[in-house]
Amino acid sequence: MFSISYSAAYDPFHTVFRFASLLLNSQDNSQRFGVLQISDFYLCFPWLMSDLTAPRSVSGFQKKRNELLRRYKASSYDITPTASTLFERMEPIQLAALSAMLSKKLVVETDLPGVVQIQLDMFSQRLLESVQRYVKENNELILFLSEELPKIPLAGKAGLKDRSGLKEYRYDYV
Repeated sequence: MFSISYSAAYDPFHTVFRFASLLLNSQDNSQRFGVLQISDFYLCFPWLMSDLTAPRSVSGFQKKRNELLRRYKASSYDITPTASTLFERMEPIQLAALSAMLSKKLVVETDLPGVVQIQLDMFSQRLLESVQRYVKENNELILFLSEELPKIPLAGKAGLKDRSGLKEYRYDYV
C-alpha cells in the first residue's frame, strides 16, 4: 500500500527539533546517540511505549510510562507498521539530522564515545523559544524520555535495546 502523507518521524528538520528538545532536558545537555534515537522514536510514537518493558532498577519507571500511555493514545489515523520497521525507517533520517547538527555545531561529540552534547549558544533565539514552547506543551513525555529512559543501560540483555525491541542487542560488547 502506498500513501502520500507527512510524518514528522521522516522529516530531518523536525528530527533536529526533537533532538534539541530531548538534549535540552537531558542531564548535562548530553545523551548517548543510541538512547537519543530510541527517545526520539518514542517522542514520535509515544503509544508504542507499551512494548517497552520496565526495569525494576529504575524507581517509578513503570508508573510514569503507564501514565503517559493513558495520555498519548494512537488515533484511528495512526496505522503504522511494526515498531522495529518504523525505527529502521527513521534511522537514516536521524543520522542525517545528527550529521547536520554536527556540521552546524549545534551539537558536539564529547570525550565519551557516542555521546553528543547540545551547544545552546549556536541556536537562534527564535528556534530556542520554539523548542522551549514544544517542551512545555509535552513536558511529561519529554522529561520521561530525556531523564528516565537514559537511566536504563543501552546495551546488552535487559538494556534499552533489548527492552524496546528496536535495536539488536545480542552482539553488544558489554
